[in-house]
Amino acid sequence: MLKSSIPQNTFVTTENSLILAAKLYQNLGYKVLPIKADSKKPKCPWSDRPDFQGERLERFFSTGKIALLGGVDNLVCLDFDLKNIPDEPYFMMNVAVAIPPELYAKLVIQRTPSGGCHFLVKSPYKIRNRQLAKTKDGKVIIETRGDGGYFLVDPSEGYRFEQGCIVDIPTLSESEWLELIIILKEFDQRQPEVLQIRPPLAPKIAHKDSPFAYYNEYGDPNPIIRSFGFQETSHDHVRLRYKHPLSHGDRCANWHTGLRKFYVFSTSIPQLDSNEGYTLYDLLVILSGEQEAISIVKDFMRSR
Repeated sequence: MLKSSIPQNTFVTTENSLILAAKLYQNLGYKVLPIKADSKKPKCPWSDRPDFQGERLERFFSTGKIALLGGVDNLVCLDFDLKNIPDEPYFMMNVAVAIPPELYAKLVIQRTPSGGCHFLVKSPYKIRNRQLAKTKDGKVIIETRGDGGYFLVDPSEGYRFEQGCIVDIPTLSESEWLELIIILKEFDQRQPEVLQIRPPLAPKIAHKDSPFAYYNEYGDPNPIIRSFGFQETSHDHVRLRYKHPLSHGDRCANWHTGLRKFYVFSTSIPQLDSNEGYTLYDLLVILSGEQEAISIVKDFMRSR
């Protein structure tokens, strides 16, 4: 069932719908921007975040399209550009499955004319435009449109709210925001970057059967994760979720069973950075030091 506080068809498709929308959005505290009918370009300068009232509002919004400025009240649009994805419905189904149901239900979702979609949320702090995921050949799939950006909205032609509406946009906690971003970054189709952590980690892995790769693949993460003070709270077929005494809520980190990486969604955990993915060996080095970690891996291999 669609979540909404006002009827989905609030805006009637007439020449007055843009004017009504502009008034509503401004009354809700957002900044609006008039867009040309034949493009996504603004009709006027917008770096100073102009207000539109009276005759000026009616003149700029009598035709064309309407956009919202990101960053106002920490408003962020997570923009999915799916024209370079061969099976768009399957891709979005995977996105929906990857996001925890209670978090997905909070999102305000808008469909776009190209077959893509927007996730609308308010972040816990100011977010600028940032690319989260690309195809193998470098074309953007997912990006944020926050402070310094804008995005088109209903009732612009082809834009329609599918889940929730403008008055339902949620403010996410820090842990919810970081979890959402890390999940979406997992859809990057390029080769993953090598995680850089200090002190230096293991020697470069020469092949897939190296001791460190084997340990990352088959070692038990729970004892090491618990050594950092985390406690498991829930799990599904993809993730083990954890809480920590220094962070609020029951979901400040998770272990991804497919990627075999540990993700932290709080900036309050000593030794571990948010928005990073740690292998099991990464965690071991941070916890015990490199020499001890190497000894533990050797013992692990001897026990096989």
